[in-house]
Amino acid sequence: MTRRRSLRDFDDEAIATDLPRIQTGATEAAATVVAPHHSESPRSRRPQASAGASSQERTGIYLQAATFAAARSAYIADFESVAESPDTFGGWLAGVLDRHARRSPRSRAALADQVPAETVGGGVNRAFILPAATVQAMHEAIAADRRAGNIASRSQFASVAIRSAIEDSRGRAGGELPPAPARLPNKLR
Repeated sequence: MTRRRSLRDFDDEAIATDLPRIQTGATEAAATVVAPHHSESPRSRRPQASAGASSQERTGIYLQAATFAAARSAYIADFESVAESPDTFGGWLAGVLDRHARRSPRSRAALADQVPAETVGGGVNRAFILPAATVQAMHEAIAADRRAGNIASRSQFASVAIRSAIEDSRGRAGGELPPAPARLPNKLR
């Protein structure tokens, strides 16, 4: 009785065999070898950004669920009331982070004490595509805060910025933010 081949057997065989050659021209000299990229798992592969989109980065931010929901509502309210408001949530978030990064370390520390505390429970980790300049400015501001004695993670920095923007938006909306839909559209325009 023959033994059934395992996935490991198939993998070992695939690694041991020669790689297929693909003809790109009429001659054998022009043949190229197609080699799979084994250094990363299929789950960690991301589509490569095109040359025009290389100025953006995927950035993960951990927020409490209530803060994330209020941020979505603030984005909707700002879109309705602010003339130059971005039409994507990522654009709104980038503007919020840019404004916060432009503040001085002292004013960021004071603002962290002024914004309402987060409601604890049920945090969410979200990845956002942000302009590379925004991410760089945020990291530089976090480093400046650290030199000033205020140590905060990227998520804490973003949380203070977002909670401040929520309060600003709530003030412009007359104290009450509109409810955001369960799923925001990609673009509002």
